[in-house]
Amino acid sequence: MLTVATFAAVTAETLPVGLLSMIARDLGTTEPRVGLLVSAYAVVVAVASLPLTALLGRWPRRRALTGLLLAYAVGNAVFAATDSYAVAVAARLLAGLAHAGFFSVAVGAAVSLVPPSRAGRVTAWVFAGVTLAFTLGVPAGTALGTAVGWRWAFAGIAALLLLLAGAA
Repeated sequence: MLTVATFAAVTAETLPVGLLSMIARDLGTTEPRVGLLVSAYAVVVAVASLPLTALLGRWPRRRALTGLLLAYAVGNAVFAATDSYAVAVAARLLAGLAHAGFFSVAVGAAVSLVPPSRAGRVTAWVFAGVTLAFTLGVPAGTALGTAVGWRWAFAGIAALLLLLAGAA
C-alpha cells in the first residue's frame, strides 16, 4: 500500500510537465504559468517537509498517513475539476503540502511494521514507488491525459489516493 501511495505521490507531482499545453489551454493561461504549478509545488515540499515531519511525528502514524492521503486526494481532485488558474495553484499547493509530510510518515510507518533487521528492505519497497512513477506512472498518465484529457489523469490519481486513504 505504501509503495502504491509513493507511486501516486510522485506521479501526481510531475505529471503536469507532460500535459502543460493541455492544462494551459483549459485554464486559459500560458505554459510557463502552468510550469509554475510544478515549481510552486516543489517549493512547498522543500519549505514544509521539516516542520511537517516534526509536527506529524507526534501523531499516530495511521492517522497522519490517512490525513495526508486525503489531503493529497482533495488537492488532485480540485485540480482536475477547476477552470480557474488561482484555484489550480491552491490545489497544487495543498497537494504539495501533503507530499511534504508523506514520505517521512510513510517510511516511519513501514519501518515500524517490521523487525529492525528488515528496515532497509521495507524502506526500499516504499521508495520503489518512486521508480515505478517515473518509469510507468508519468508516461501512462501523460498518455491517458493526451488520449482523454488531462483532467482524467488527475482524477484517476485522486481516486487512487482516496482508495489508499481508506486502506490506511
